[in-house]
Parts: sequence; structure tokens; C-alpha cells
Amino acid sequence: MELAGLLAHQLAHRQVGGAATVQGHAIPAYVPPCVLSPFDIPGGNGTRRDEEQRANAQGLGYLKAVRYDPTGLLDLFSKLAYEHPAWAQAIVPEDLLRLRSTIEDEEPPPAGYRVNTSEFAEQHDNLIASLGEAPRKRPDRRNLPSLVRAGSAPK
Repeated sequence: MELAGLLAHQLAHRQVGGAATVQGHAIPAYVPPCVLSPFDIPGGNGTRRDEEQRANAQGLGYLKAVRYDPTGLLDLFSKLAYEHPAWAQAIVPEDLLRLRSTIEDEEPPPAGYRVNTSEFAEQHDNLIASLGEAPRKRPDRRNLPSLVRAGSAPK
């Protein structure tokens, strides 16, 4: 869920525009103007609260549209703001709480949210392998459960 949240957040930054292409590496990289960027992007040092709020809100919309649990994005950014106090200027806990309360007031999709899929596990393993590490063994995850409200059954 957190990976989906991070990807949705980055996609939202890309949709807004203002990205930089970083040279000096083997392959030029597209880098959105995000507080999480490892590159020296002007204003990317924790002063980008409005941009981060927009990216989070739009990212939550993307997650809901594809039925992934949107709280994964909020959980991830809450952890990041706690672990990296400098980022907390742009990833403000009160902003995340406001978004969480909005989500909690909404009805989830009738079939519930997707919590995880085997495709995410496979992509994680591919990423780990590309970094030169051995993927960890995991159980078969083809029929993972979805979150649903009590009393409702998934279709």
C-alpha cells in the first residue's frame, strides 16, 4: 500500500509539472519537484508544503480510482515526516490528519479496497534484484483479502 501511495504521489507531482531532468548520471532522470527528491532541486528542501499537499490529495484520488487503500500514502508520509524532521516542514502531520479524516468519512468502494496484490510483491522483488540483492521468499499471494466494511461481503 505504501509503494502504491508513493507512486501515486510521484505521479501527481508529474501531472502538475515543473519537473527537472537531472544530468550527470548514465541516464538522465526525470525528477519531480518533491521534498523526497535526493537531488538538489530548488525549493525541494522542505519548503514545498503547498505542492506536497496537492500531490498527496491528487495521489489519494488516484489510489481511490483504482481501489487501492488510500491510507497507505498517508501512513508512509506520516512515517517519513517523523523520521526526517526537516521534511516535516513540507509534509505536515496536520495536513495528513486532515486528509485521513476526509477518507475515513467516505464510504469505501462496495467491493472494498485492495490491500495488496501479488503484482506489488513481484515488482518489489524485481526492484530488489535490480539493486543486486536477492529477493526474499514469500508465500503465494494470489488471493489476498480486501478491506470491507463489517456486514458487507466482497463481490
